[in-house]
Amino acid sequence: MEQIHTVSNLPDIESCIGSNDNSRNLLIESVIPEICKGQPCVLGIDEAGRGPVLGPMVYGTAFCPTENNEELLKKLGCADSKALTEKKRDDILESIFKESEWLGWMVEIISPNVICNSMLRRQKYSLNEVSHDSAIGLIRKVIDAGVNVREVFVDTVGPPESYKVMSNDTF
Repeated sequence: MEQIHTVSNLPDIESCIGSNDNSRNLLIESVIPEICKGQPCVLGIDEAGRGPVLGPMVYGTAFCPTENNEELLKKLGCADSKALTEKKRDDILESIFKESEWLGWMVEIISPNVICNSMLRRQKYSLNEVSHDSAIGLIRKVIDAGVNVREVFVDTVGPPESYKVMSNDTF
């Protein structure tokens, strides 16, 4: 079971994370922009962290209308997070809140406890399976929220083919 929080600013995110007890997953989401329900949208997914040794694993998705999406993402300064300084990532996050009428997002924080318990099951549940399920789950949640998803880009963990097969089977 996960806790779900809808937020509209950075202090709300900090409050959600600070109050989480790490025994279960946490889903933090923006308000869904109305434009994303009507216009075709592009969605991207990336992850950070690799589990209980270093803390939680975090999967995030952002989505916006396909029309002019490159212009919007360039304006925000989006790039591979590993190539950005912490300050630049914080600046981009602040900008994302300012573009909330065009850009929506969800973040799943997978608890180290959940990851560890998954790997200790009688029937093993690997970190790659946790990753796949999180990515597919975020796509499903965005679609279930009414977003008109037409394109999906995933920074994959493991072979990209496995994501393609899984997403084709699911969607």
